[in-house]
Amino acid sequence: MRSATSAATRREFQLTDANIQNLQRAFQETFAAELGETGDYELVSEPGQDVLRISAVVNGIAPSAPADDGRARATGRTRIYTESAGSMTITFGFSDSENGQLLALVKDSRAGTPMWNVNNSVTNMSDVRFMFRRWARMLRARLDIAHGY
Repeated sequence: MRSATSAATRREFQLTDANIQNLQRAFQETFAAELGETGDYELVSEPGQDVLRISAVVNGIAPSAPADDGRARATGRTRIYTESAGSMTITFGFSDSENGQLLALVKDSRAGTPMWNVNNSVTNMSDVRFMFRRWARMLRARLDIAHGY
């Protein structure tokens, strides 16, 4: 998804290719760290026996403030404070890595940290990682239950 409409700004928020790459990198790094933390799960890039393929699609991003790009915000020494950077909706697909059979599809929405903070590119990425961490920890907890850990 390349754009989302913010209730706070009522204008189109355009994701650049660099924004998309940063989101993808943050997602991969966060999930690798959270799933690999216990050493119980190995992340692989090839299909195999007993390998679960997890795919994720960000379906929506609703920022709480205009982009921190110099054009969308007022000039001068302006700071915008918001309660979280916004919210995100994501769909996870779980399938057999060898035959591609879809086993489960889960859609969930999350908001960033529930505390007021300066809204800028640094705090926004921190909130994005917070949301990714919550999803990764929920996934690891469900995988642990499935494995009897």
